[in-house]
Amino acid sequence: MPEESPLQQQTEELAMIIDRVAAILGRARDAFFRRKALPGEDFGKELHDLIEEIAFTAVREDERVIGMPVRSRGRTFRYQSILTHLHMVIATIVSLVEELHEQTGEGTSLCEKAVEETDLLLAQQEMILCTLGEAVRSGHGGHLHAVCRGCRELLRICRKSATAHERRAAGGLCLPGEAMLFLTILDRMRSLVHHEEETVRLLVRWKGTGRAPAGIG
Repeated sequence: MPEESPLQQQTEELAMIIDRVAAILGRARDAFFRRKALPGEDFGKELHDLIEEIAFTAVREDERVIGMPVRSRGRTFRYQSILTHLHMVIATIVSLVEELHEQTGEGTSLCEKAVEETDLLLAQQEMILCTLGEAVRSGHGGHLHAVCRGCRELLRICRKSATAHERRAAGGLCLPGEAMLFLTILDRMRSLVHHEEETVRLLVRWKGTGRAPAGIG
């Protein structure tokens, strides 16, 4: 049986990581939607395990480039850069889950409007990650464009939600702590979009499949 190529191995690793992150976020969203207390330790362990796997994979790639001609190292370095952005995606989701726990646990609660908008943002983010996983597997430009469209839509929702929530806060319709919690959730969503867009940009260069979608440098 022929040995699996580095590109095949890397593709499967990236897709698996993204699939697992999407699944964890989906479960977090379900708990949030049902107003169940998020099992923070369980989520945290799964996410931190993924961060460790990424770190081990990056070390393996460092070893792989030893003795490799300089001109041949670019793809490996881009793969490592993708891993770095996925690391940041996971770290941001760790923080996001902690913020969601504030809502479902015994901490600060969001108003109903903010709860609805947070659920919408989580659903959009889960869709982006699932599509990103498909993009990694297929290398299909349509999937990459769909990820970028999803990111732009999420940013649009974040801007609209932030403006509306700041007005509610100024009008005394929510407490300062509630407003800060929701604005923090929006900030985490924007951070996720940044790293997802960078991942798309690097994916195009890593696999050498055409040009990045519009809006991605």
